Amino acid sequence: MIASLPDREFSYKATNAAGSITRGSVRAAHKVDAISLLAQRGLLVVRIDEWHNRLAPAHMQRKLSLPDAAAGLQALAELLSAGLPLTRALIALPDLAPRSWIALQPSLLRSVQDGRSLAEAFAQAPTKLPRVAMGLIRAGEASGRVGASVRHAASILETQHAQRAALTSALAYPAFLAVVGSSTVTLLVVFVFPRMAQLLVDLGQEIPESTRALIAMGEFVSHWFVALALVPALCVAGVRQLLARPRTLKRMHGALLRLPLVGGIRHSAATARICVAMGAMLEEGLPVSRVLTLIDQVVGDEELRARLQVARDLVTQGESFSAAALNTQLFTKPALLMISAGELAGTLPRMLHNASLVEAARAERKIRLMTKFAEPALVLVLGASVMFVAAALLQAVYSITPTV
Repeated sequence: MIASLPDREFSYKATNAAGSITRGSVRAAHKVDAISLLAQRGLLVVRIDEWHNRLAPAHMQRKLSLPDAAAGLQALAELLSAGLPLTRALIALPDLAPRSWIALQPSLLRSVQDGRSLAEAFAQAPTKLPRVAMGLIRAGEASGRVGASVRHAASILETQHAQRAALTSALAYPAFLAVVGSSTVTLLVVFVFPRMAQLLVDLGQEIPESTRALIAMGEFVSHWFVALALVPALCVAGVRQLLARPRTLKRMHGALLRLPLVGGIRHSAATARICVAMGAMLEEGLPVSRVLTLIDQVVGDEELRARLQVARDLVTQGESFSAAALNTQLFTKPALLMISAGELAGTLPRMLHNASLVEAARAERKIRLMTKFAEPALVLVLGASVMFVAAALLQAVYSITPTV
């Protein structure tokens, strides 16, 4: 008796009898069998490919970029708001979503057709969504409002992308200064000064101490260039190994929160993320205790995540959300005041949304302030370095005395 071959999954693009394009996935032993099966359904195959890695492990999942994730979720929300069932919306999704969603769609469709929820389908897909989007989708499914939660997730991801773009833009000029300045100093120290030293030796002149120091530095860099180039990579690998330990990561996040300017930026940014996600989930009709469980994925800071767990326990024991947040210092002070007012007035979701806007703006202002001071500080450091190099060069030139 010949054992039957296991079914494989194929993603396809086909036309139906009306001439419209349809996409989806089908399981069969061979591609020929898949085409025959689709023909029995009245579909003419335009393209068919085997789908590999249908249920990807978490560590092998590729991450969608924020703009692509936001655009795809927005397209899915529009289809769901039009009244399409989830399966039909996923079939139509590739025509509206970015190209990165084309490879993701067959896995999502197959998982949903197998009876899994949308959040489970995303969790098992080869491409993963950001955590905040996953948490909101789970909340929407729990409240029965998937379309609204998908739209909320798209809006949050668009906001996060705008914040990251603003940060990148603010840091671009200081980074450019650092690269150009360090490259100039390295070029002088490694290539110019050794030739100047050789010229002085040929003329029988004594090399000044400052010039000797720079020449020794240049020789060290040129001789140990490969090792010095490996040091940053080894440091990054070591830091990653340390941060893979939850305790170490929590301690580092706690230390960052205590820093004067960086801590304020991190706390404001995390408060904005938590508040916008909580507001969206509460609008879906979920209780606060349930929201505090789902929101765990969007914190992005282990120290604040530990505070969130304590606040959740306090709420479960009967304490109000604002009191629990105040006792654990989960949020910044302005956000705590707005949350307390919203809880008293019965408008907590709206006040959470307002708090997220306020804290996002505060984080952006602090980033601009940091870069505003970073630019002149960087110019001073680079200027001092170039001045030292120029002084050493001039000292070497002026040390040349004519020989009779």
